[in-house]
Formats: sequence, C-alpha cells, structure tokens
Amino acid sequence: MERILVGIGPHTRNLWAAAHALGLARRLQARVIFLLVEEPGEGDGSRRRRLEGLIEQARSQGLAVEYYRGQGDYVEELVRLVEEHRVTLLVLDQPSARRGGAGEGASLIDNIRHRVDCRIEVVQETGRGPAGSA
Repeated sequence: MERILVGIGPHTRNLWAAAHALGLARRLQARVIFLLVEEPGEGDGSRRRRLEGLIEQARSQGLAVEYYRGQGDYVEELVRLVEEHRVTLLVLDQPSARRGGAGEGASLIDNIRHRVDCRIEVVQETGRGPAGSA
C-alpha cells in the first residue's frame, strides 16, 4: 500500500500539498500521513485549524489519514516519519519565495532529498486555490 507523507512546515503558507496528496490517496487507495511542524508561538493557529478541517473531511469520506504535530526542526521531523512509517511518497509545498528567496527553498528540498529514500513531489501554487488555501 502506498504511504504518502505531507510535510507542512513553518515555510508553508497554503494547503496545496495537502489537497494534492488527498486527491492521490483517493485514486490510489493510499494512506496519508500529515506532519505539521510549527515554530514556538507561531500565529493564531488558523493554518492548523484549516488542516484539521481538511483531515476530518477526508476521514469522513473514508480515507485513511494520520496526523502528527511537532515543534522543532522541520527536516528532522520529516526524516523521522519517513523512516518510521516506511513512506513511499513525500509531498511538499514549494517553499515561498517571500520567505528567504527561491535559493533557500531549493536548499531545503535538496537537504530533504538527500536524507530520505522515497519519491518526492513538490507542489507549486497555481491560479486556483484548494479548500483551505491562504
């Protein structure tokens, strides 16, 4: 069975990757694992609430969904879950150019790519927004 991990870190501004992964899970009958890593004191929790609403909706539609929250190093948390759950596909949002520039986003993805043994899909924002996008 396909096991999809969606990484949502401090750099993530919308839920494009989450919506994409849930669409894949419906087609492939896969298990989806969400990891939300927040920085201490991060915002008002609106992103977390949007994600949790999306997860509840997916569960009500019969999808197998797990949800983990963490604080600390985003990459370390991702790598740990990939290994623990034998993830076959990692879905990430393209890091926003507004936070540190495009070079920092590419560096983050390269860092992850070199540490995990699974396929990676990077989801880029388009003109239309999924449910829960910012």
